[in-house]
Amino acid sequence: MLSTGARRLAIEALEDRRLLSIGLPLAASAPGAEGCTTIYEEHFENGAGGYMADNSGGTGPGLWHFSVGRYDDRLDNHTPEHSWYYGAFERSTGGGRYDILPYDHQGRLISPVLPRIPNNGTTTLSFNYFLDTRDEIDVDFVEVRVVEGAKKTTILKRSDGTLPETFGNWDTATHDLTPFAGKAIQLEFYFNTGAYPQVDPEGWYVDDVLIVHCNEPISGYKWHDLNHDGIWDSDEPGLNGWTIYLDSNENNQLDPEEESFVTQYDGENDGAYWFVDLPAGTYTVREVLPHGWKQSYP
Repeated sequence: MLSTGARRLAIEALEDRRLLSIGLPLAASAPGAEGCTTIYEEHFENGAGGYMADNSGGTGPGLWHFSVGRYDDRLDNHTPEHSWYYGAFERSTGGGRYDILPYDHQGRLISPVLPRIPNNGTTTLSFNYFLDTRDEIDVDFVEVRVVEGAKKTTILKRSDGTLPETFGNWDTATHDLTPFAGKAIQLEFYFNTGAYPQVDPEGWYVDDVLIVHCNEPISGYKWHDLNHDGIWDSDEPGLNGWTIYLDSNENNQLDPEEESFVTQYDGENDGAYWFVDLPAGTYTVREVLPHGWKQSYP
């Protein structure tokens, strides 16, 4: 038995004269095996993207706003012209700050409801950001949260190093959203100065929010084990035209309703098979074994 994403076959030993193997890929990945699709993308070039700023909660007003700051900073890893910015007095090349004396302040940038996270595969959030704060971790609380109705889950934060300062550059933050599978969520970008700043760091820019979903394949190769050692050697050919299937009812035979794949060349090697877009779960993978062949691996 195996789970999605695994690349080993769980099949029973078979008896006959000639030997073959079914096993792991050498280097190539099967075409389409990655199966990655962008399910959400917002670069803020056509407006604010449906994001809303809530700048309440501090002694003074918070500073989230839709901005053209840093549109001409000539730094990599973000798209001009627009982004969201927590700060004030920004210019096209930067130079803003968030020290609004003598007040502490905070704000939340809240996304629209995002596409439902798929139940299968893996789903990853990424966004580009520029972050300049005070060094102390007991001030300038910077967090990214997943919002499910009244429930909020912090997924990244400055204080634990998962959302570090970027030291004059734009960086990319990522986080696995797979634990939220099946749910419609929002993102919240939270900034809270805590004690009011007496120095003038630049603050926080957020841009280029992406959510990418990738199917986790079951994949591998079937090859002719000429020396009967269960290892795919460089002189042993892959075998095309063999049927590999997912034995969902565990009856050791291919039934009409079961998924199957005929091994083929994948661009680098013969004998490739792959199953994509599988729901999370455990699968038994078997082969239709022609007469005269015996499994030698695994």
